[in-house]
This record gives sequence, C-alpha cells and structure tokens, in this order.
Amino acid sequence: GTIDPIQKLHIRSIPLGEQPRRICFHGTSQNFVLVSSRSPGFVSNTQPTVLSQQVGGQPDPSSSNAVMMSDNMFLDEEVHYVRLLNNHTFECLNTYQLDANEIGNAICCMSFEGDDTEYIVVGTGYVLPEESEPSRGRLLVFEVKDNRLLLVTEKDIKGACYCMNSFNGKLLSGCNANIQLWKWQPGTEQDGNKTLEYECHHHGSIITLTLQSRGDFIIYGDLMRSISVLLYKPDLGSLEEIACDFNPNYITASEVLGDDAYIGAENSYNLFTLGQNTDTTNEDEQRMLNTLGQFHLGDFV
Repeated sequence: GTIDPIQKLHIRSIPLGEQPRRICFHGTSQNFVLVSSRSPGFVSNTQPTVLSQQVGGQPDPSSSNAVMMSDNMFLDEEVHYVRLLNNHTFECLNTYQLDANEIGNAICCMSFEGDDTEYIVVGTGYVLPEESEPSRGRLLVFEVKDNRLLLVTEKDIKGACYCMNSFNGKLLSGCNANIQLWKWQPGTEQDGNKTLEYECHHHGSIITLTLQSRGDFIIYGDLMRSISVLLYKPDLGSLEEIACDFNPNYITASEVLGDDAYIGAENSYNLFTLGQNTDTTNEDEQRMLNTLGQFHLGDFV
C-alpha cells in the first residue's frame, strides 16, 4: 500500500489560551514573534497553555511593560501582547504588553539599509469607543537579545497601522488612508539612539489593508478601491500612483505575480488577477489595471 500524501503532513495544534492576531519568524534568533490578545474575563495560569509559561517562571521585571501574572486573575479589558516563542517547543520566552486600548495590527521582521541587525517591527492602533477610526497608533521596533524583546525605538503615528512591509531597506506602513515610507537613522557613535525617520507618503485610499513590493513598485489593497500600483522615485523622495483597478473590490489579500501581473482576493470569496497595459501609448489606458482572470474560490483568504 501507499501513504496518502495528506497523511504525510505532521500537523500539531498549540493551545495558546488567547487569540493569535499576527505572527512572523525571526531568522536571527530562530524564534516566532506573535501578536496576541486576551479577552476580558477570568484567566487561569494553571491551564496547560504555552503562553502561561515564561523562562524561569516570569518575564524580566525590569521592563516597564513586562507581564507579571499570578495563577488566577481577572482582566477588566482586552489586553494585547507581543510574545517571543521558541520555534520548537513554542514556549513563551518573553512578553511585551501593549498599552491600554492599543491593538497590534501588523508585524514584520526586517533589516534596514546600513544596519544588518534583524529587527521586529510592530504596527499598532489605539481603539477608543468615542472614535469611529483610530486617530493614533505606534510603530514599535524591537531587537532580540538573549531571548528577550528589547524595545529599540517607537514612533507615534496619526492613525492605526493596518499593514507593513520591508521595502529596499526601508519600512512601508499602511496607516488609515495613507501609505508611509520610513527610513532608518542609526544614530551617532556618541548617543547611539536609533530611530525611524519619515520620508514620504501617498494619500488616496480609504483604508490600506495590504502592502507588497517588487523593486521600486508597490501594490496596495484598499478596503473598497481594489488594488493600485505605486512607483517610488528615490531621486524625488516621493510615491506616485501609476495604475489602479477601477472595479470596487473589497480586498482581503493581494500579491505580486510578476512585473505587470498581480493577484487579489476579496470578501465575496473570489480570486482575480490583474495586468498592467504596457503596450499602449495612451496614458489613460496605461493607468488601468485590466482583469485577466477570475475564480470563485468559496473560501476567505
């Protein structure tokens, strides 16, 4: 007999005891970085979940955001965390707790231009009951040392960061209706203060939900305005929109297939591919992304 291919997959379920929101892999430390949340209510640390454990029983108390939890506690409000997990045992190595009403929306691991260190960047937003959309958030840059999350720098932003991506040694972030480009300032030898410095932005979306890049080209998926293509001009330090899909697709995911081909998923469980018309000399036609194919997947992407 033969083994069915699906049976060759070793699938392991890890009980977290809380809601995972975003995850990425930190190659330098060979650990996972998890953004998670715990809902209001009774929490028992005696439950067999990997996130109820810390190295040595507790995180480093020297951090102002270190999570110190007793065996039993009651959470009055939703709490969000950035956690460092062992990639083999999924043991929680270290935890950074976000502020009250602060939600982690995006995460990526990247190195900046002129700095080979692999950093972890987390984008957040403050969700307040009196605001229809978050008016402020933060970009948090962490470094992993001795299996600990060390906050290198933070940058306040006007709105919530819903997505981010590494772009030619710089950071792209989707903040409400804006796409922002940040460059890294390593600091001087005297102070050594590393920070993110704003370079430029593009305004033209409703809410930017996805970000991908290829060379100097950036594609972003909008809440209602489908997929658009931007061109980064380093000599001018600007982002210019060069093409867009005029169909009102509610994007949930997007990716670059090639130099002039893109794929997107929308909230009606459909996949579609788009292509840029580079053969025509008509500027209006060049700015249109044409639908190349459509497929009803039936599942949410």
